Amino acid sequence: MAKKSIKKVVLAYSGGLDTSIILKWLQDELKMGQYLLNENVACLYDRMGKNNAAKIYREKNSASPINMNDICLPEDGILDYFIN
Repeated sequence: MAKKSIKKVVLAYSGGLDTSIILKWLQDELKMGQYLLNENVACLYDRMGKNNAAKIYREKNSASPINMNDICLPEDGILDYFIN
């Protein structure tokens, strides 16, 4: 069976260790560096909470120029955002 080529990734980014490391893993293991650098990875975060994940990400990963699409999740949550 042929492997499917992964073209886009949506990452719910919390600013924690797991989501900080997964970006580098996507680049190294899945060879998605070209995608990570071309806005094909949408990092989702909840702007309504106290944790400003985008700011934390940029501070922790200043040497890694990954674009983050600013998507404010609706109050219903992420599942409704993608299904509707």
